[in-house]
Amino acid sequence: MSTSTPAPAPGATPPDPSMSGGPSRDPSVRAATTPAGLSRFRALDLLPLAAAAWLVGQILWIWWLRLPYPYDLEWMEGGMLGHAWRLQQGLDLYVEPGPDFIPYIYPPGYSSVVATLGLGGLTPAIGRMVSIVGTLTAASLLAVGVARHGGSRVLGVLSAACFIGCYSTSGAFYDLVRPDGLYMALLAGALVAGLERGRGPVIASGLLLAAAFAVKHNAAIFGFPLVLAIFARDGWRAAALFVAASALPAGALAVGLDLTSDRLFTTYLLEVPSSHPTVFERILPGTPAELIRALPVPLVLGSLWFITETRRRFARLPEALVWLAPAIAAVGAAYAGLELPAPKGVEIGSRTAVALSCACIGAAIVAAVLQVSAAAWQRTAPWRWVYMIGVAGTALVSAALMRGHFGGFLNVYIPLHWIACFGLGIAVSRLRGLWPRAGVALTALAITGQLVFLHERDDRWRLVPTEADRAAGDKVVSAIAKTCEGGEVWSPYAAWLPTYAGHAPHGHLIALWDVNHKQGPLVGSLPTIREAVESKEYFSCIVEGGRSPLKHGIPEHYELGRRIDLPRSVLTPKTGWRVRPTQLLVPAVD
Repeated sequence: MSTSTPAPAPGATPPDPSMSGGPSRDPSVRAATTPAGLSRFRALDLLPLAAAAWLVGQILWIWWLRLPYPYDLEWMEGGMLGHAWRLQQGLDLYVEPGPDFIPYIYPPGYSSVVATLGLGGLTPAIGRMVSIVGTLTAASLLAVGVARHGGSRVLGVLSAACFIGCYSTSGAFYDLVRPDGLYMALLAGALVAGLERGRGPVIASGLLLAAAFAVKHNAAIFGFPLVLAIFARDGWRAAALFVAASALPAGALAVGLDLTSDRLFTTYLLEVPSSHPTVFERILPGTPAELIRALPVPLVLGSLWFITETRRRFARLPEALVWLAPAIAAVGAAYAGLELPAPKGVEIGSRTAVALSCACIGAAIVAAVLQVSAAAWQRTAPWRWVYMIGVAGTALVSAALMRGHFGGFLNVYIPLHWIACFGLGIAVSRLRGLWPRAGVALTALAITGQLVFLHERDDRWRLVPTEADRAAGDKVVSAIAKTCEGGEVWSPYAAWLPTYAGHAPHGHLIALWDVNHKQGPLVGSLPTIREAVESKEYFSCIVEGGRSPLKHGIPEHYELGRRIDLPRSVLTPKTGWRVRPTQLLVPAVD
């Protein structure tokens, strides 16, 4: 692959240096992407800045109110604290499934950080603070990246605000005791560092990607577009340096954990998820529909930018082809989106929105194909386009596949939302360069509309726990302390709850579900749980509360010991599966 740019043919427009690292020769682009040029337009940006301040301020206040709440805001929070607790006790994470513990299908990075910070006492607040700091770091890096490569600090701030505004539409996971916030900080660092030239940024990008892998292993997939872009920009030596900085630490971690766990680490991370079913309708039309329900403006402006840049950068392509091919693809994709069956349990909005989303994605894909084809014909590798198309495509495909996974929740969209908001800032800066007057006013209004849309998307104040929630949790803890004596307490829906009554945490129901599949590699270990239940000596209490009774011998060997009367909906998690503990089961009397 050549990184040089051949001389243009007579009458052809030379490739745009603004997309290959050099200063732009296009006066309109230069005027709109330099501080001097942008100074004329700052008054128009006051409107989206005000909307951004209002939106972000409300979300930050919600995080502050949720931070000290001692019970689960999302039902897997307690299980993550249980992972950190085991690390503090010197216990292994990746063990055979049993009554003591079953791990989540995550690497140990986040749990290790929480365990270290919680040496003085583990609390949900510690885990949430790690996530909040991680989310704010990811947003800050987004702002820095847009400012450096879009030429506008204002657009950087607005893009970061847009990402924070996706809080509810991505499941309200930004501040939870879950790996997502820390993962996004590390992944964002890798992606932004990968845009910079030089040995130091390349090494930093690789190391940050390896650290992101230690938190959520699907970070590894972003290594492919990063190494291709670095190779196109700096050559094979820089690409090899990135591979060494990213793959060697990640590989050493995986091998080390595999050796110390008898291969259970990779079994949990790779083989267990592969045994789960896939819901295709969540991939199509589910993912395009949910994307446009969160970020309609980035989707529309991003696809428009793809098309306009195709024409501006590759003058040899017939103008009719540049506009007609994406238009045909848009119509075909919109029709296909309307014909696909709607996924069950997923809010996809109107069919018009589904068609528009599919049209935008279809047009952008065809525009990207035209650009790649033209670049190959000219035997050049514009590294920024390799980076942009590769990272955006990777984010879209990986998010769709994870959402299609039977257990995939809205948090799988967080990296896609970050990249879409990054693309919003870059696209707006370029569109303003093409249309310096009308473009500035229209994009300012469009960003304002996007931020207002996110603000009005739903009632995010419902995510804040109340004093009634706290009192109900205290009541359940008191019931456990009075009823459950002389043995272990298993609380599969709220794994951290028994610790407040002096008991150790045990496995979470979702971890049990992960391994409980006929084709699963660890399903043969589950009889040990049934044996512990049948003995009626291991667990003094099992905390119940689901819509369908727990199995594994529990209905036959345990009976209702105490029903905890709680007001309706109180103590239910604020996002995810809204299940709450309401019954204490005790060993049945023979």
